[in-house]
Amino acid sequence: MTPPTFQPPAGLQGLIAAVVPLATGAGITAYVVGGTVRDVLLGREARDLDLAVDRDAMAFARRLAAAFDAHFVELDDVNAVARVVMPRGHDAAVDYIDVAQLQGTLEEDLRRRAVPSDALAVPLGEPRVIDLGGGAGDLGARVVRMNVPGVFDADPLRLLRAPRIASELGFAIETGTQDTIRGRAEDVLQAAGERRRDELARIFALDDAYRALLLLDELKLLDVLFPEVTFGRGVNQATDWHVYDVFEHGMRAVEAMDIMLAPAAPAGKRPWLWEAVWQAFAWCEGELRAYLAEEMSEGRTRARYSSSRRFCTTWPSRRRGASMMTGECGSSAMPTRARRSRRASCGGCGSRRRRCGSCRGWWWSICARCSWRRWARCRRGARCTGSIARWAMRCRACSCWPWPMRRLRAGRQ
Repeated sequence: MTPPTFQPPAGLQGLIAAVVPLATGAGITAYVVGGTVRDVLLGREARDLDLAVDRDAMAFARRLAAAFDAHFVELDDVNAVARVVMPRGHDAAVDYIDVAQLQGTLEEDLRRRAVPSDALAVPLGEPRVIDLGGGAGDLGARVVRMNVPGVFDADPLRLLRAPRIASELGFAIETGTQDTIRGRAEDVLQAAGERRRDELARIFALDDAYRALLLLDELKLLDVLFPEVTFGRGVNQATDWHVYDVFEHGMRAVEAMDIMLAPAAPAGKRPWLWEAVWQAFAWCEGELRAYLAEEMSEGRTRARYSSSRRFCTTWPSRRRGASMMTGECGSSAMPTRARRSRRASCGGCGSRRRRCGSCRGWWWSICARCSWRRWARCRRGARCTGSIARWAMRCRACSCWPWPMRRLRAGRQ
């Protein structure tokens, strides 16, 4: 097999050429690593430039920030990882450069990485690819596998990162790796919540987020990450309007969002749904697409936020109310009524939430005047004519309003 060569596109090649004299002047040995090498070998557009240096990673990142008139962000002071964020309106090939210090020698550092396809390195300014774990072969076989046994011990987030990479690239996960992830699914909760959120945001940002969720479900990660959603598995709905149970309904909602938000009608995947939506909004298609493409945070568009929100707010029916509480605190104690407040408090953990008096479902928190869904204050602020209105609670299961709040719904304080 002919060893691969690193041949980035002109824009990225120009950026690397500008970094070379800065590394040479500082006496630093640098490598292009990780996702940048993988994406170039696959012919994909690189999202960032990943660099690994043998020493003084923080100082070198500051030097890059000064040279490119960019912003320096310290990501990890323990392992010496920093990010150089390019200014708005820049003409560089990527939006940021990540600089990390090698953990030991180059070989030791690459062995620590989660999957061999990410354990590829290229000496800065050279075309030679250093492949110690067979990552190039995995790219050719379109498979994701563990780099070495025990890689999930060092960072439990890799349990979620492996299926995310497989979903992004359209790869399969090797059978042994699947079994390991499935057996250790609960360990993913040991990773910081914001890191799990970022991985999930990247999954929901995929063009086919539905297939990615099916993979998470197959690996038992969905039960750990979204127990309130998977509680709906097997809970049937009214047959007059529904053909799926509550869980499958939420999954299919994401599939429908994937279709409707696609730039063109997907082949062989209910194109009539895409056509119906965009025919209805043909009069404002340009404005609507621009609105959905707006970034609400780094790399997260309004469209993909809507897709993830539609999935994450799919709740089980009333028959699962007590099970949801049990799942939260691990106690089998049934909820008890608290006097006056009309709240349900769990006998195990003491948590309290409002519940519907008729169907025992959980309440949404909704502004009594503008009906904007919110947990605390109305997010519309000045745009809401009832921004100082009290908050009404609406049932998630049957959508009814509790009797004390029905007058507020009409706009009374």
